[in-house]
Amino acid sequence: MRSTLLAATMFVASTPISALEFQGEIGVQHRYFFEEGALGQKQNQTSVFVEPDIFWESDDIDLTFSLKPFYRYDALDDERTHADIREALFSYYSENYEFKAGVGKVFWGVTESQHLVDVINQSDFIESIDGEVKLGQPMLSVGAETDNGMWEVFVLPYFRERTYAGPEGRLSLPGFSEHHVTYESSNEEKHTDVAFRYATSLDDVDVGLSAFHGTNRDPFLQQAVINGKGALVLHYAQMTQLALDAQAIAGSWLWKLEAIHRDSLRIMSLRRQALNTAWSQVMVMTLVCWQSIFTTTERV
Repeated sequence: MRSTLLAATMFVASTPISALEFQGEIGVQHRYFFEEGALGQKQNQTSVFVEPDIFWESDDIDLTFSLKPFYRYDALDDERTHADIREALFSYYSENYEFKAGVGKVFWGVTESQHLVDVINQSDFIESIDGEVKLGQPMLSVGAETDNGMWEVFVLPYFRERTYAGPEGRLSLPGFSEHHVTYESSNEEKHTDVAFRYATSLDDVDVGLSAFHGTNRDPFLQQAVINGKGALVLHYAQMTQLALDAQAIAGSWLWKLEAIHRDSLRIMSLRRQALNTAWSQVMVMTLVCWQSIFTTTERV
């Protein structure tokens, strides 16, 4: 599918008001496709968006609050007309500890092409089908910085379903925005997830170890009977994930690694029936050569 993209964006510079800072972004986006969509979608798609960024900190800088709402109006797709609180997070710092509460975004990982270990926030497929744009996640977290590294514990009391473009919009998945949703947990979206991460540096190697238990952010597509008729549903299973991410500098080379071990969806498929569990173990290594490219303008 070919498209051209025209976007105009205005950036509002931060304006400190005592301990309050305000900045943001507003824009007009236009997509033009050379052909109509497979479902008859139009070739033109225009939208406007606004994303304020408000930051406050106390006089002694031990308490901060960050607010980042987002809104987009799309003239073609009703589902793409949506709002979200990307961040509404209180943070308190005390010596080597930090406490956070509210709605926030957390990124884990080191690779650029595929973020295997990044599991805290749900992807916003309305904004980007590559999973790079995330929805805000309600959370409580505690972090401690010690001589051995950084320790963090997260409690996630509410789950966000993945968003999809509607049938009128481009880059949509047919029927996904209208699918029924089921959960493995009886608490559904109110299931409390927990996560842990430890990060440290060993000479020229940065290492992160993490664990997550809760609702899988990636839905499974399943068959079900609804009102006496067969239908496809998006099923959010429980999952446990153990992960490792690392990056190391060796001369002019930068090596990166992300690896996960995931247990999720204990039903269906021949492989899962044989093992009585679904195991997903993936390793991705990204190699970036010539570290000097980041510090010089020499051609390599």
